[in-house]
Amino acid sequence: MIREIVMKAGAARLLYVAAKLQIADLLAAGPQSSGALAARLNAHPATLHRLLRGWTACGILRETDDGVFALAPEGQPLRRDAENSQWYTVMEWGEVIDKAMGGLLHAVETGETPFDHVFGMSVWDYRAQHPTAGGIFHANVAAATARIVAALLQAYDFSDARCMVDVGGGQGALVGGVLQAHAGLRGVLYEKYPEGAADNLAALGVADRCEVRQGDFFESVPAGGDVYLLKAVIHDWNDEESARILRLCRAAMAPGGRLLVLERCLPERAEAGSETIFSDVLMLVLEHGRERTESEFRGLLAEAGFGLVRRIPIDIEDACLLEARA
Repeated sequence: MIREIVMKAGAARLLYVAAKLQIADLLAAGPQSSGALAARLNAHPATLHRLLRGWTACGILRETDDGVFALAPEGQPLRRDAENSQWYTVMEWGEVIDKAMGGLLHAVETGETPFDHVFGMSVWDYRAQHPTAGGIFHANVAAATARIVAALLQAYDFSDARCMVDVGGGQGALVGGVLQAHAGLRGVLYEKYPEGAADNLAALGVADRCEVRQGDFFESVPAGGDVYLLKAVIHDWNDEESARILRLCRAAMAPGGRLLVLERCLPERAEAGSETIFSDVLMLVLEHGRERTESEFRGLLAEAGFGLVRRIPIDIEDACLLEARA
């Protein structure tokens, strides 16, 4: 088991190189020899051939009897244009997360956030100052959100809502998807770094019904909504910071208003193979936040002044959708 874990770390780095070179896209039209690929990539032929065999060992390629390489079904998600593309996930891992993981030992010794130690700034400042990294992050979030929208619309009835405020809603993929499904609903996208959001909302055909407001949710939250949404926001922050965000949401809401919190939900006890526990480690590496159990979410909501809280079933693995009433 230990050896397998170590080998998987190497495989993850191999995947990053495949994504960076866009190997899956190059093989989408059909098999090619290592020499032909080397010529297209201006790569060292012998080294590329060995990596192609490495990617075959990972299961994303196949080497045919005549010595050419083809994209395996398991490698299709590495295509940038695949329906459920994982290209952005692999790129973010290879260019940012893997490097930040190198600061874990320092974190254990000092309590400092590994990303801050390795990069000399917070992950949010880094993404803002490095457009390529920021673009990969937002594209990764948008790709994941496209799958989340369908699950949220199936789980929650927005038909009686008039205005939805997406707090920390990034580039607008989630609020835009909900507005697409409900023609009578208006939206507010509240985001500190909203660059690109207006174009995304226009592409979704909902720009005329969604206002983009730039702001800091540690300072204020827009009033006027009857449904507020926090999707993967609370896990970015520690308990004190999370409580402040929730209190500001509560202050902005009219009596009877609804707050939806959509997050991963930690098991009460550690379990082998839990992706959410591993996600909690990533929060430790990247930010000041953490994943939480359902009871911990309920405690934060109660502390912020919310009343009735109910958990709503949603078809997302390890997810927790909570509705809290003002």
